[in-house]
Amino acid sequence: AIDLDYGNNAQIEYFISPGTNGSELFSVQTISEKAVITVRQSLIDHVGLIFVKVIAVDMGSPPLNATVALSIFVIDENQNRPVFVRPDQNAYDEKAGLLPEIIVDEEQPVGSVLYTLLGTDKDMGQNGLVEYYLNPTTNRDYEYFTVARVSGELQSASRLDREKKEVYEIQVRAEDQGQPAPLSTTLTMRIKLRDIDDIEPSYKGVIMPQVLHVIEEKNNAYIGQIQSAFDADSYPNNLTCYYLYGNYTDGLYLDKYNRTLFLTRKVDRETISSLSTVIKASENCNLTNDFYISVANISYTTVPMLNSIPISYNSSDDTQLWVEVLVDDINDNPPQFLYHEFSTSAIFDVDIGTEIMSLATSVSDKDTPTNSRNMFKLVSTTPELETGETLDTYKTPFIISVNGSIITNIRFRSDLLGYFLLRVLVFDNDGLNDAASVKVYLISNLQRIKLVFEKLPNQVEALKNSFVKKLSDILNIDIVIDKIQSHTNQDGTRDPTRTDAYIHGRYRDTGKVVPATDLWQSLDFSHAARSLLFGNGVTEAQPLTDEKKDNEAEDLKRIFAILISIMAVIVIVLFLVLIHLVRLYRRRLKAATVPYESSNKKEIFEHPGTNKYFAAKNPLFGKEITPAHIDEDKISHNSLDVNEVDEQSSTSKSLPQDTHEEQEMVLQITDPLELTFDKNEKLSSHLDQVLQAYSNAAYENGSDTEDTFDNYGRDKGNHFGSASSGYSVRSLTPGIDFQEGITRFSDDNMSNDSHLLTKNIHTHLEHTDI
Repeated sequence: AIDLDYGNNAQIEYFISPGTNGSELFSVQTISEKAVITVRQSLIDHVGLIFVKVIAVDMGSPPLNATVALSIFVIDENQNRPVFVRPDQNAYDEKAGLLPEIIVDEEQPVGSVLYTLLGTDKDMGQNGLVEYYLNPTTNRDYEYFTVARVSGELQSASRLDREKKEVYEIQVRAEDQGQPAPLSTTLTMRIKLRDIDDIEPSYKGVIMPQVLHVIEEKNNAYIGQIQSAFDADSYPNNLTCYYLYGNYTDGLYLDKYNRTLFLTRKVDRETISSLSTVIKASENCNLTNDFYISVANISYTTVPMLNSIPISYNSSDDTQLWVEVLVDDINDNPPQFLYHEFSTSAIFDVDIGTEIMSLATSVSDKDTPTNSRNMFKLVSTTPELETGETLDTYKTPFIISVNGSIITNIRFRSDLLGYFLLRVLVFDNDGLNDAASVKVYLISNLQRIKLVFEKLPNQVEALKNSFVKKLSDILNIDIVIDKIQSHTNQDGTRDPTRTDAYIHGRYRDTGKVVPATDLWQSLDFSHAARSLLFGNGVTEAQPLTDEKKDNEAEDLKRIFAILISIMAVIVIVLFLVLIHLVRLYRRRLKAATVPYESSNKKEIFEHPGTNKYFAAKNPLFGKEITPAHIDEDKISHNSLDVNEVDEQSSTSKSLPQDTHEEQEMVLQITDPLELTFDKNEKLSSHLDQVLQAYSNAAYENGSDTEDTFDNYGRDKGNHFGSASSGYSVRSLTPGIDFQEGITRFSDDNMSNDSHLLTKNIHTHLEHTDI
């Protein structure tokens, strides 16, 4: 301000005039005679136009003043983050797990607005303008939603099915448009889907049928509780009621709330063994119990076959349940004989304890096997023999086992004629019973015919009664099947695929047994009988011989064959032992007849074959031994046994020798000799000396041997050159003391003219057959 006065009158002071919106926000100071406007307090939240009046007052008297109005515009600075007010972020604590949660209906159309977000920002202008975004998260729930950037509307981007996923967690972001950098706030929120009744109860995956049980012959019998259906909806949308739907419904009652099934009337298991019904699960509990039966399935109330799929059951409808109710048996039926009169026969000479008939297959019981464990008892036995015939024992002729087998208890004489009338009772565990009579005729085995069926024994048992009745009517003869068993071949072996049935016949007027030949002819001459036999698989029919005699003959044959086999084995064993003994004594005989020599005149007995050079290692084994032609100019005649050789040379000359004959050789080899040689001489083993002798050129094929060996096969002084072995070779020929074909090597007192000292040598004799 300017004041034209001087002095104090020109001194000016400045003041903010009260009464304006800026009088509290600003102040004025005098600096260098100028008025300076300063901020008195924070301008936060005072963005916009601020009005201020400044008064200038001089120091004169009286003071004079002047007023000026100022307009101050406060510009916003982006210093506030957006805040969510819907949902209110201040009401939740994400760190504590307390998240804002919104609940929306499932199955809304894609693009439906589920919620609207709202955020505020205290800043002004662009700094206070808020936009909305979805932040990507690892659970990928954000993919099911979108948010409008400006309006904040949260919309569905995919189908929202509560039965697949009920709760989603997403992260939304409110961001302002401030400069130079925008500020934002994130909020994690939970979206929970509200269930709607969009799922029907289902039996998908349940094994069909569900099996329940009920006891027969009971009124208002409790059957059981049917299986509940699965409804993926939540309460109360998953409430399910159950109704009888079809098939057997007569007499059934189903409580639709607790799924309890009852049978309101009696059921006889022997008539109806099971009940098949269909149950339907529904969300509608306002229907009557018989709604589906009276409306849709009134025709499906008949009793179905056991384990058959009910007609009204639709496997593609998951709301249906197939229930199979099995009727449990009680013992309300007595065992009953198929016939009240039976006939069979017993052979005269049959052994005691032989089963002649089994009644087990001739009894029926409608109850289950647990309640039809039947037992048999013999009530009475009445002999019906011809006049004058009596039993010679007080024992009961027959006994009946608990399982229904009629067994002989005595041996019947062959002169007894007639039959025995047995009164038989069959009963179960509860005492329910039935009675029948059995006539047991005494016959000979020769009065029976054997029929051979191309069927199994069980199959013949099954057709026995009808077959006998038809055959009896055709022949006008009472036919009785006495025994059924597996077929026996002529060689005595069993054929389980075929069956032998033994039958006999009785005249209807007299009751006497029909001879087997007559019965056989009747079967053969009757075309109807032949057709019946062929139609039932009978391939053979023949009268029987005396089966016992045949069996005894077969037994004797078997015993005789066994004895022959045993004797043959014994003979073979004895023969082998004999051969072994002959070979053993022959070897001993050879050993006993082989001469030996010893310098100390001491007899040493050794078994042949003990030479350490056995067959596999003996170098002389298998070689052909021929007499050697010795050059007289190369050998010395100073041997001590020259005269002996000369004296018996004529004997050797008179005996021709076949040089190519196979020979047996005995080799005696002593321990190494301890001989004294000249300095230039070397010691050789016995075997080396022998080999050297046989490889000497003095041995040649075809040479004359008459002058070479004496009568004992000794060498006339030949010491095999430089070997100085002291061995002699003898060819044993027929007529001499030694066997033909044996060449023997032995030790003796040795001497030669090659400076070899004569010395007695005690040796251990070893004999080896080569």
